[in-house]
Amino acid sequence: MRFEDLLSTYGSTLSMIRSKLDTSLSLADPKNLYMAARRLFSNGKLFRPFLTLIACEAVGGNINDAIDVAAGIELLHVSSLIHDDILDGAVLRRGKKTVHLVWGTEMAIIAGDLLIGKAMELITRVNCPEVHKIIAQASIETCEGEILEMELNNSFESIPFKQYQEMIKKKSASLIKTAVESGALIGGAPRKVVRALSKYGELIGVSYQIRDDVLDIISHESVLGKPVKSDFVNKRPNAVLLRMFGGLTEKKSIVQVQDMAKNIAEKAKETIETIDIPQQWKLKMELLADYVYQRNS
Repeated sequence: MRFEDLLSTYGSTLSMIRSKLDTSLSLADPKNLYMAARRLFSNGKLFRPFLTLIACEAVGGNINDAIDVAAGIELLHVSSLIHDDILDGAVLRRGKKTVHLVWGTEMAIIAGDLLIGKAMELITRVNCPEVHKIIAQASIETCEGEILEMELNNSFESIPFKQYQEMIKKKSASLIKTAVESGALIGGAPRKVVRALSKYGELIGVSYQIRDDVLDIISHESVLGKPVKSDFVNKRPNAVLLRMFGGLTEKKSIVQVQDMAKNIAEKAKETIETIDIPQQWKLKMELLADYVYQRNS
């Protein structure tokens, strides 16, 4: 089974999430604010909500119980994209002009804030304080990771790789980790299973970001939906660039970093094998781990 095949089996449920997002952001006054907030929702992959749903179902839960939280997590993710694009001065996201470029920086900042409020509105519909707590923590870590990245900008020639890893764990992997862990908690998983799935989520989150770094070097704007080689242009930490500044050629750096993404995903798959869930769900979650380091966008 390919990832696309797995995704298609959840087509109706993902449609419910899109509907939930659409309803949450139905036009209200001031309309410009809501139009700005909605801009990036038409063609997102819904990868993080999908993780929440599949983790919930894997541990025996009802995915309908997880839809509000899954949609809320997507709102938080898009909020971080809007704010990130402002900080980076980005011009393209998901194949469209960025929110701040169309609506202005002030409107974009507030639109991102609106998404955080709307996310909380959805997430708190689920009566699970622990889920509320870990999502709040992920939001905090995302902010911390953003500042870590800003502090590392313009000096990536000398960044210790350990610092880079710490940054991506917070900025990129924390919400993916929390998406998986939230699904497990809503599904009523035992504590040991929740911990293992949380670790799985963190590992695929790190692998996902490292693959992003590779794609930033080798891909094309038409495929990614955003400019390529932007990390180099904006002097942002990137695993491939760090290897190149360490003395490797671009080709060797790409191979080494891609192998790193694969190895981390393999560790995630090993974590899944330790969990007491049906084999069919292990296979599906292992497929997701393969997807994060093999994807092209």
